[in-house]
Amino acid sequence: MKTLFHDKIDREYPVRDFVKYVWNFDENDHPDLRLKIRSFIPRPAAVDTYNDAPNGVLCYPHLAAITDALLTHLFPAPIVRAVQSNVIFVRDASARGGYTSFQPDWKWRNLQKLKNRPWEWLLLFAEVGRAKAAKAPSAKDVRPKNVQESTPKSRKRKSPDSKDDVVEPSPKRRKQATVSPQEAQTAKYLNEMLSHGIRSFASGFFIRNRDMHLWYGDRMGLVKSCVFNWQKEPALMALVFAAFGTANLMQLGISPFLEFSPTSPAFESYEGGHIVLPASEVVIGDDQERPSEDMVFKIDTTRRVWTDWGAVGRGTTIVPLEAIGVAAERLGTEALVAKMAWPHAHRTSEEKSIRIVRSKLQQKAPSYLRHIVDLKCFVTRNMAEMGLPRAFIGIELPEEDKRDFRLMVMKKYESLECIEGVGEFKTVFEHVVRAHHWVSTTSGVLHRDISTGNIMFYRDAEGHVVGMLCDWDLAGEQLSDTEYEEDDDRMFHVRLVPKEVPTTTTDAQDNVVLTIKQQDGTSQTIKVPGQAITEKRPPRPRYRTGTGPFIALDMLLDAEPPLHHYRHELESFFFLLSYVCAVFDPEKHEFGSFSAWERSNLADVATAKLAFYMNWNSFESTFDHTHKDFGSLVDEWVMPLWELFSSAARMRRDIDALVRSRDRHASKGVDGMVAELDVEIGLLMTAWRKTITYEAFMDCLGLPLLYPQIRHVLLAMSQSLQLCDKIHRDFPVEKFVRHVWNFEVKDHPTQGPKIKTFVPDPTAVRLYNQAPDGKSCYPHHAKITRALLTHLFSAPIVSPEQSTVVQDHSAVAREHMPSKLALTWNTKVWPQIRLWEWMPLYTEVMMERVTKVAGDEDFRRLLQGDDAAITPQQTCEKRKFSASDSDDDGRSPKRRKVLDLSSTETRAAMHLSEMLFQGIRSFASGFFVRNSKMQLWYADRMGLVQSCAFDWQLRPDLMALVYAAVGNANLGQLGIIPFLQFPPMSQTLKNYEGARIVLPANEAVIGDGQERLSENMVFKVDATRKVWVDLSVVGRGTTIVPVKAIGSAVERFGRESLVVKMAWPDAHCAAEERLICLVRVQLRQKAPSYLRHIVDLKCFVTRNMEEMGLPRAFMNIELAEDDRRDFRLMVLKKYEELECVEGVGEFKTVFEHVVRAHHWVLTTSGVLHRDISAGNIMFYRNAEEHVVGMLCDWDLAEEQPSDVEYEEEDHQMFHVHPVPKEGPTSTTYAQGNVVPTLKRDGTPQTMKGPGQPMPEERPSRPRCRTGTGPFIALDMLLEDEPPLHRYRHELESFFFLLSYVCAVFDPANHRFGPFSAWEQGSLDDIASAKTLFYASEKCFKSSFDHSHEDFRVLACEWVKPLWELFSDADRRRGDVAALVRSCDRHASQRKDGMVAKLDADIGLLMTAWRKMITYETFMDCLGLPLHLPTDPTCPSCDVPVS
Repeated sequence: MKTLFHDKIDREYPVRDFVKYVWNFDENDHPDLRLKIRSFIPRPAAVDTYNDAPNGVLCYPHLAAITDALLTHLFPAPIVRAVQSNVIFVRDASARGGYTSFQPDWKWRNLQKLKNRPWEWLLLFAEVGRAKAAKAPSAKDVRPKNVQESTPKSRKRKSPDSKDDVVEPSPKRRKQATVSPQEAQTAKYLNEMLSHGIRSFASGFFIRNRDMHLWYGDRMGLVKSCVFNWQKEPALMALVFAAFGTANLMQLGISPFLEFSPTSPAFESYEGGHIVLPASEVVIGDDQERPSEDMVFKIDTTRRVWTDWGAVGRGTTIVPLEAIGVAAERLGTEALVAKMAWPHAHRTSEEKSIRIVRSKLQQKAPSYLRHIVDLKCFVTRNMAEMGLPRAFIGIELPEEDKRDFRLMVMKKYESLECIEGVGEFKTVFEHVVRAHHWVSTTSGVLHRDISTGNIMFYRDAEGHVVGMLCDWDLAGEQLSDTEYEEDDDRMFHVRLVPKEVPTTTTDAQDNVVLTIKQQDGTSQTIKVPGQAITEKRPPRPRYRTGTGPFIALDMLLDAEPPLHHYRHELESFFFLLSYVCAVFDPEKHEFGSFSAWERSNLADVATAKLAFYMNWNSFESTFDHTHKDFGSLVDEWVMPLWELFSSAARMRRDIDALVRSRDRHASKGVDGMVAELDVEIGLLMTAWRKTITYEAFMDCLGLPLLYPQIRHVLLAMSQSLQLCDKIHRDFPVEKFVRHVWNFEVKDHPTQGPKIKTFVPDPTAVRLYNQAPDGKSCYPHHAKITRALLTHLFSAPIVSPEQSTVVQDHSAVAREHMPSKLALTWNTKVWPQIRLWEWMPLYTEVMMERVTKVAGDEDFRRLLQGDDAAITPQQTCEKRKFSASDSDDDGRSPKRRKVLDLSSTETRAAMHLSEMLFQGIRSFASGFFVRNSKMQLWYADRMGLVQSCAFDWQLRPDLMALVYAAVGNANLGQLGIIPFLQFPPMSQTLKNYEGARIVLPANEAVIGDGQERLSENMVFKVDATRKVWVDLSVVGRGTTIVPVKAIGSAVERFGRESLVVKMAWPDAHCAAEERLICLVRVQLRQKAPSYLRHIVDLKCFVTRNMEEMGLPRAFMNIELAEDDRRDFRLMVLKKYEELECVEGVGEFKTVFEHVVRAHHWVLTTSGVLHRDISAGNIMFYRNAEEHVVGMLCDWDLAEEQPSDVEYEEEDHQMFHVHPVPKEGPTSTTYAQGNVVPTLKRDGTPQTMKGPGQPMPEERPSRPRCRTGTGPFIALDMLLEDEPPLHRYRHELESFFFLLSYVCAVFDPANHRFGPFSAWEQGSLDDIASAKTLFYASEKCFKSSFDHSHEDFRVLACEWVKPLWELFSDADRRRGDVAALVRSCDRHASQRKDGMVAKLDADIGLLMTAWRKMITYETFMDCLGLPLHLPTDPTCPSCDVPVS
């Protein structure tokens, strides 16, 4: 108590003001009591007996007799007090509570049963003490003061700043180092009262001998009145007891929201109690609606009311409830709880955090909504609105100490202790970790209080547990990376050289003058007219939030805690997991004691956690008493996480040591060592920051990063963000229908009149418009569309695909989208099939509240043929494209580049992305209905097209046109690839059973010989294998379809398993099939033994956009040449993925095969692959079941540049400016002769060449950073403009691939684990990780800490020699760069001799650097011979060398 309240007690508050503002009692408002108060004098005999009592125990009965007489004097029968309470002498028994057992001397309560004395029903407390003193005076010596003089004016409770209310100024809070024993004794009673029951505050009094003072306590601290002598001033004592007697429950501290039935005045149980939320204040759910009448909830007495321990703080109270009346109608009848708390007023409220979190999850990851608390309704009040005495007593309170009251009604969840076994705990833990990550990702909110009390669960309809992340009252916003990096520097006391900050002044013309100091000591002045300078970012407040056993170690070690980071949350999850495994008893459903982490002193907790990380014995002993069921979880989950977090703790220790060493060298002036240590500190800090990530955490748990459906959502969202400059907007509706779905009204004379005469049912439209949300409007919209389809395709006329519209809200169960699809176009949709793969078209309907929609009057005018009902603003013809609507050659607008997509565009783009992600498509299309507006959408591999928006209620003919077009379209016109054909009798599109890929004879080219056939090539789609589609919208969109040859194709290709690879590469790039043919032809001539390692191309077809019938080719939309794409289809032999190798031996064989084959491809045909990765290296098994490595996917390949281009490019990369070779200058005479002039020995020589043009300068090659992140060479990542791709980059990619496989491949499960340092973040982050991988041997070794034992041997045998080779080359590269900088510095000082010497050194070093990474050195590190006996350069080779 002394520690908790040392700065939380306000003392010496005037007694009368205390009574007035705490208990709301003014004697002038009670004339019947005023005379009794002033006339009261205690019986002298009772006073003498009390004074003569030798100790406190003997004095209690006498004081009780005095107070009983006082109550009888004030409230004689039959007067009934507000609460029939009495002072009860309870010294002989302790008060019962949920935390401790104390013995207050008196209680003010109305329950007379002394056997049951819970704190929950205590209204006031009293403590009586005796102190040794001089002889007490007798009653005759006691003379009461004249109370008439100090009688205040009559007044109600008012704020102390009221003009008619003069309050004696009270002193500010006195901060004392210690609290007296008497104050601590009283404080513990107030603390217990506030730790039980549904209270706003607590109060009571303390009597010591003849002195009496009053006490008040709330969630912000305690208030102690002035001391008065109750024997000399009995009127003050009578005033206090009169206040007690007239106070109601709220004035005695009970929550104003708690109400009891009038027939149950006794305050002794919650039977008949209700929580009543006023209609004017309560806000319902995420939509922030307000009810029309009060929300009433009945307290569920079968469950316990729980209050957090402690007086000062949030004081969270959980009340079990049942909704009744209006509340039951709005919120249902499920079990609820009311959470009442007093959080800081300046903090973001919990209900706001929950609403933000839920809103963002609803938009971006709705499947995780079920793991976030379901907020039903809430109420917020400040102190004054709650009637809290502190708001009126006039005591100064710092802003950071002020608190507001918040009440939230939520669904009831089960505490973590109630789980049944380790399996359910694992499920709950996984749920909350994933949900927490997605909250951070989508809304940038950190929970900041991960603990066993805040993780709960419920059981769904099937009885499965669903984990819940509760209690968001300490949640805070995630900060920027810059702020976190600055905070890390502060934490380690890294004294980095500060960046030059401009000083600012203002001249007479109010121009801002910036003075910036340059590195050479000079200053530069910049004048900014009238522009204000951005102020420095204010420092962030720092809080050590959380629950002791689960607070991250970083938060405990520093006196000033660091800013809260996501890694701290993950560490809290780890401590929670360790805690549960260590002390949870699943049989008793309770947590045991973990004393080392549960100490009150956080420094002791930090010491224990540091030992837990650094000392194996300490870690192991933590789980000595683990329940047998949780023992396996320690090995499975806790141990890998402990290795991860202990490694991070050791890295932190190493950084501390390096910083101390740096400071020591800096103090000695050793600048060279300081610079070296600065680099090492920076690299180690970068690695330390990236150690604790969600990816690494989930990898330790052996869990996938994403649920499959969430992976699709994330990819769809990321793709939609890439479409910001790929959308063509406001395309005319009629032209859209004509070009996308190939439909014109003139070609369908039967349906033309039906389109023009369609009018939707006004009743259905009215019901649709009145629907409050999308879910409610779906049935009405479906009814309108069904009527439209019946109108268009009445029997016996049907649409070619027998399509129907299905209204099924449960359809989203199988669709990986964060939205609710109301209408799903599908061919005879089966309820169990809800896959994007079989959805020819999509439709989404949204309903948002708008100010006005089309009503009955508009439809009445339409029915009467009143064209005035259609306003110009509601017709797309009146837009800017009306002039070109009738002209097929008219140009639609250019692409409009915008920074962001609107919410509607984002949702539509995500739907179209999903359709292109799945299935064998050329394009995707659909329409988006938002209220009464309708828009059509189209997407292909070059971007999106959006039509004009039109009002389908005012232009139903346009709506009918759209549905007629879709209903008449065949599969090809709905986007399905034209080479895909289904059986004629098949009338459902639900799987690939019977589907075929048909290549026309006049287009299909056979293999390397470029032969064409006389008949179509037919391949049956293998429905037993999966169709794979590249997850990209704009791009190549590679699709792999497993097939089997049938008919004549079997005669040409046999019966082996095949695949069809379809893609849309850039039209200007070299075709993959051409490069494969080139490579295979050259290998067949020069190194035929390596043909078996290059993909076996069976046949291929190439088409441009027009030949594919792609709508974009006919829409007259301007498209840049570099954005154009062609369609390419190749039939290839099927190979196995690299993950399918059996053990390290087979992997070594495959790796050697592809390295040798890659070398011979370059040697024979000069082609670079440019995308070496784990996905592009495959294998097959030959007749002897031996693996044969294959180098696949040549779609990024290109021919190798010349040596001259490489040398020039190296000089450019290092910014070397060599002396250029003398080239001729040329002029042209009148006769058209070109006259070149060459300089020889300083003299010009002229030669005349008749009419021959001089060769033009070689155009610069385009520079592209190609490849897959984890395997891209470091040179390609470091430069803003990547260098030309060369063979050494390919070899480096092979090295990164080898390191990756050895580090993360699991041969038992045939899968690659995550390598977060090379797979996460931007390419700059990957470059930093790879730089550290080369520079630090410790980092290199740690990369293989989790390697499989078989591949750890390979890391020593192959990876280590290659690492030494490439790291040495990287250091040489740094040496060249250092020499170039030195040369430039000397050149600026005109030291020509030193410049010439350095130029020579640079040339020699660059030559040596270029020769370091070669095929010979690479194979030497692997310990493999350069040539095999079958190689053409080997003397024993029988193959002739060209």
